[in-house]
Amino acid sequence: MATTTSGLTSLNEEEEAFKAEAVAEAEAKKPRKRRTTAEAPEEAPVKSGKKATTKPKAPEKSVLNPPKPPPSKWQMYFADFLTSTKSANPEGKVNITAIAKAAAAGYKKITIEEHEALNKRVKQAKDAYKRELTHWQKKLTPEDVKIENAYRAAQRKAGQSRKHNMKDPNAPKKPMTAYFSYLAAIRSDPDMIKEVFGDETETTRQSQLAAAKWRSFTEEEKAPYFREAERQKAEYDAKLAEYESQFTTVVTRRLATKVPAGAAKDSRSSSGTENES
Repeated sequence: MATTTSGLTSLNEEEEAFKAEAVAEAEAKKPRKRRTTAEAPEEAPVKSGKKATTKPKAPEKSVLNPPKPPPSKWQMYFADFLTSTKSANPEGKVNITAIAKAAAAGYKKITIEEHEALNKRVKQAKDAYKRELTHWQKKLTPEDVKIENAYRAAQRKAGQSRKHNMKDPNAPKKPMTAYFSYLAAIRSDPDMIKEVFGDETETTRQSQLAAAKWRSFTEEEKAPYFREAERQKAEYDAKLAEYESQFTTVVTRRLATKVPAGAAKDSRSSSGTENES
């Protein structure tokens, strides 16, 4: 009996070994999974004389704190209705669903005078919001915009948001291209409007006519618009450099004006030579 048990045990061990070998072979035949960017090991930074420019790290949440948008007429009415309901029943349990239904029924029955009073309050709230928004936007810096856009890009990549990047409201306006300079020239000249558009008043058709006219131009005819585009680009670059320089830190300014060690040494040696002579 002992021999039989030993024989069964050895058979089971052989079966288990065979199964393990088959599983190992199957795993070896599977195609290797490619490493994603997140899984790939970080490479050691390349050492060089220049300091590498790094993008701002995306924060876990937006660091901006813009003013809250104003409520709509219905939102303002519902807020008033909710406050009055809570005041009438301070110790009772609040059922938001029931209150919302009651508020919707009451909103349909308000008078013209009540509508006008709500409209007036909504307008006042919108005007106050515009003032607060303008004041808030003036305080934004280019770095604030970069950090916010890094956050938005990370949110889009993770599929958690579809917000576009934020534009810096304080930055200089970007220049027009040669073609848009040509379009601006058309809009400002009644004779060109008549020549290019004729009697056409539909916007899409006007755009098609202007594009066709532009394509028919020679290089000499396009030259003035390219010159205007270059002038605007140079003006924009100068304004942008001046704008960004306002937010340069003291440390950055000091580093930017620091004399290289080699140049300082050469300067000292040349001054010494001059003194000896």
